[in-house]
Amino acid sequence: LLSFSKNQLSGLIPHEIGRLSSFNGLSLYSNFLKGSIPPSLGNLTSLSYIGISNNLLSGSIPNEVESLKSLSDLRLYNNTLKGSIPSSLGNLTNLVNLHLHINALSGLIPDEIRNLEFLSDLIYNYLIYWINALSDLIPNEIGNLKSLSDLRLDYNTLSGSIPYSFGNLTKLVTLYLDTNALSGSIPDEIRNLKSLFNLQLDNNTLSGSIPLSLGNLTNLTTLYFSMNALSGSIPNEITNLRSLSDLQLSENTLNGSIPLALGNLTKLVVLYLSINKLSGSISLSYASLTSLTNLYLYENSLCDSIQKEIGDMKSLSILDLSSNKLNGSILLSLANLTNSLKVLYLSSNHIVGEIPLGHGKFSSLIQLILTNNELSGQLSPELGSLIQLEY
Repeated sequence: LLSFSKNQLSGLIPHEIGRLSSFNGLSLYSNFLKGSIPPSLGNLTSLSYIGISNNLLSGSIPNEVESLKSLSDLRLYNNTLKGSIPSSLGNLTNLVNLHLHINALSGLIPDEIRNLEFLSDLIYNYLIYWINALSDLIPNEIGNLKSLSDLRLDYNTLSGSIPYSFGNLTKLVTLYLDTNALSGSIPDEIRNLKSLFNLQLDNNTLSGSIPLSLGNLTNLTTLYFSMNALSGSIPNEITNLRSLSDLQLSENTLNGSIPLALGNLTKLVVLYLSINKLSGSISLSYASLTSLTNLYLYENSLCDSIQKEIGDMKSLSILDLSSNKLNGSILLSLANLTNSLKVLYLSSNHIVGEIPLGHGKFSSLIQLILTNNELSGQLSPELGSLIQLEY
């Protein structure tokens, strides 16, 4: 192994590096190397590892890389490489890890990637200004990579639907397809991905309903479907996901009521259901959501009064119920969140009565927004006791 990583080396990678034919590893990551990857690298046929990430490299990935048949780990991320991904990478059939993210690569994902049957970690999330990124469709052939545990194609311009063949990737732990232009429905075959911990499909144009089979993915800890065009109700099956800590379904057109059984998700820390068409009362099992810190329900059609049990959520830090049809008074039970509540947004509802201040209540608040309601009475001098209030 030749390792000069984590230094301050600059300049070019010399062409003469191609003479080091006996080395099995090349580690030059986290330096200031620039210029292109020398084609002579293809002479190092004994290499099993190449790590040239976190540099200033430019140009394209040389086709000569196809000669490195022993290569199992190729890491070129966080450079400014451009051009297309060479189809010849499909010849590197021993690859286990392929990291090309944070570059300016463009074009299609080559079909030849189907040959990389040992690949367990495929990360293609290009972040350079969100332009010149991978485009067109996700090839069905990715479904052949049955050893994949981590698939990240986020922050590209991929279009079309999510291939049904993804149902073959039963070892996946992480699947990030967010921030693309994907359309169509979420395939029911997703039910096969029972090893998934992280599923992010947000910021696309996916439509249709949330598949009931999602309830099979009981290992999920994060589920992001926000910023799509999903419709229908929130399925009760989602309450089977007892390991969820972060559930984000905001900015869709979901309707119906909030399932009462969401209270079964006792590990929830973040719940985003805002900017939908949800209706009915907010009838969560608050007492069981003791880990919840962020609750965003704004811009729906939720009605009735704020239930007193909301004060049982002792960890709640941000509560945004603005732009709904809530009525009744601001319950004193909200003031039970004295030590946790930092942000309280209740604007644009039909809340009446006085603002319940005094005796140290709401003392932790940093932001308090109650505009556009039907509040009455006097502003209590106790407002002056909210010494942390900024807005």
